[in-house]
Amino acid sequence: MDNMKLLINTSSREKNCYKILNDIKEDDDYLISLSNKDIKPCRGCGNCKKQLDEFCIIKDEMHEIYEKMAKAKKIVIATPVYYNFFNGTLKNIIDRTRPQFSHTELIKSKEVYLILIGAMSEYENKDVINMINSYFMGIAGFMEFNFHFAGYISSGDIEKIDDIEKNNINYNEILKRIKNSIN
Repeated sequence: MDNMKLLINTSSREKNCYKILNDIKEDDDYLISLSNKDIKPCRGCGNCKKQLDEFCIIKDEMHEIYEKMAKAKKIVIATPVYYNFFNGTLKNIIDRTRPQFSHTELIKSKEVYLILIGAMSEYENKDVINMINSYFMGIAGFMEFNFHFAGYISSGDIEKIDDIEKNNINYNEILKRIKNSIN
């Protein structure tokens, strides 16, 4: 488990984000799809700062993710871009990692990679990409983990993004680029 990657699919569907993560998954890696997880939003109560023996007082499946984060060497997140913004599930996960600020040893020095999938070209989504990079860089600086943008996949890269397997030439090229970025 020394090289285990935690792969997190934030999409509500098990399609493109899931497929990409599953295709980069290695034997020791752990893939979580959040679509079927009960993860409540952060309440902003601040108890996580006060209680160093507990991550969060909210009792839900986020605690499973905390445990996997602690064990993982790298964390890879794939998220769809909806309406020129990353999805709400990713924002919820970011907010819920707040308890980790009080437990920095769990994520300190880890590498976190982000894969975005959207309908617009990378150029058209550059503002979204920059915003997400800035957001993660701010968190990374505070929590002392290493953030990397692993790649953006657009429907321009894959002719019909909902049918990724029918576009193997482009997909395999993109997958190789993402794998090289992460490994």
